[in-house]
Amino acid sequence: MDTNALLLPALLSLSAATAAAAGTRPPHGHIEFLWEARDPATQARPVALGLLLHPERPHQLCWKSSRFPDGTVSVRLLAKRDATKVALVEETVTAAAPIVHCHPFEPARHGLADGEYEIVLTYDDIEVAREPVEIAADLASAGFHRRDAVFVQGRTNYPAGVAPEDYRGHFLWTLTFGADGRVIDVDTVEAEGIAASMREAGDQAARLYRIGAADEPGAAPVRYRLRYDLVP
Repeated sequence: MDTNALLLPALLSLSAATAAAAGTRPPHGHIEFLWEARDPATQARPVALGLLLHPERPHQLCWKSSRFPDGTVSVRLLAKRDATKVALVEETVTAAAPIVHCHPFEPARHGLADGEYEIVLTYDDIEVAREPVEIAADLASAGFHRRDAVFVQGRTNYPAGVAPEDYRGHFLWTLTFGADGRVIDVDTVEAEGIAASMREAGDQAARLYRIGAADEPGAAPVRYRLRYDLVP
């Protein structure tokens, strides 16, 4: 039996209860996978819903926090599969939230094989976030690579100077995908709330979407209507 699997959630619950009793919220953590490093010249990033063992360009493994603990914290990202546990990132962090740390990630370099994993984020060995992900040998064998499914989502970067309570709205797009699964046309149907002031970033994000490539290189384009909600 994996006693850590029993103890860590209990410790986290105790930490949350203690924080609540003290009138503070417990630490926050979030895991995000990027298909490749974000382009610093744009206001968007390519969020991956599946990964490759040997990507053409390194994926990015990111962790974020809007409520980071006080003091110096040992932060770890682990890959778990059955009884196997592999450390992917280990770093010591002393900082005030918000925090975004991204690291190049080529799964095969960590000795991972293809299959389903859970990526776990811990602060001082206490689990704060967990995300499942498929790591495939290649796109041809990937369960996430289908003509009728998105495997890379474009997401806008959080704009500077905007309070969380003001960060609400949505984009509604009609996206046209070519035979290679990449976006060839964007029609913004709606840009409501905060999205109305983020049209350029929204267009950049929309063009990062990817679906599975068609079987035939000359296949006709396909269109999908997709909504992206902006929430704190």
